Amino acid sequence: RGEVIVMIKINSKALISKRQEKNISTQATILAGLSDNAVFRMENENHAVNILRAKAVADVLKCNINDITRKE
Repeated sequence: RGEVIVMIKINSKALISKRQEKNISTQATILAGLSDNAVFRMENENHAVNILRAKAVADVLKCNINDITRKE
C-alpha cells in the first residue's frame, strides 16, 4: 500500500494545560473522533500516537500541533 504512518510523542502536561485553559473536557475531544480512553492515554502515558490523532486533538483545542507534542 505504500502508506507511511508518522508517530509522535504527546507532551502530556502541555495537552492537559491546553485542554484546561480552553475549558474543554475530555468528552469534548470526541469531536476529534477519539474516545475518552484514547485521550486518557495521551494525557497519562508516555507513548507515541499517530500524527493524525494528535492533529485532530490540536484542532479541537484550536492550537498548533507543536503546542501539545514533545520536542526530542
